[in-house]
Amino acid sequence: MSIQTLATEGDYALVERTMQIAAQLNFVCKIYEHQDYKSGKTSDEAAATLGQEKSKIIKCLFLKDKSGRSYGTILRGCDSLEFKSLATELGTSKSQLRFATPEEIENDTGYKLGGLPVTAFKEKGVPTFVDENVIKEGTTTGSGGTEYHAMEFDATQLLSTLGYKISKLAR
Repeated sequence: MSIQTLATEGDYALVERTMQIAAQLNFVCKIYEHQDYKSGKTSDEAAATLGQEKSKIIKCLFLKDKSGRSYGTILRGCDSLEFKSLATELGTSKSQLRFATPEEIENDTGYKLGGLPVTAFKEKGVPTFVDENVIKEGTTTGSGGTEYHAMEFDATQLLSTLGYKISKLAR
């Protein structure tokens, strides 16, 4: 893993934490700061900032059900979550699921919206589902702990190293 200079101590702490978790999990990745410290909070912003196609950018979506249980999903930046597919995986109805609020994301994971790395779900024991299209991309890029940092990795590690479940989630 490698890391470039960071802009703030708060960012440094989140990126360091991300690097430590990745190392503990034997998750091989490269974490780096976006050029000119531009935001990659959304898939569109990340693709533009990194000069990549949205299909090579992944997004981590944090969801809750009506009982308060948490779930993670990982999709390509160009795809949208099909709630019905996830609900079927979970044996529930789509009306039971919702996106977590920014406050819930930060309280439950320690990361802010737009900065949630793929390893956070494993660290927190959150059941996580990866859309099958993510795996087909090979090397992909997601958040490195803040909206200003990227994590590049081989997507097959989401299954082999992190133990996430592959599913058809995108519409």
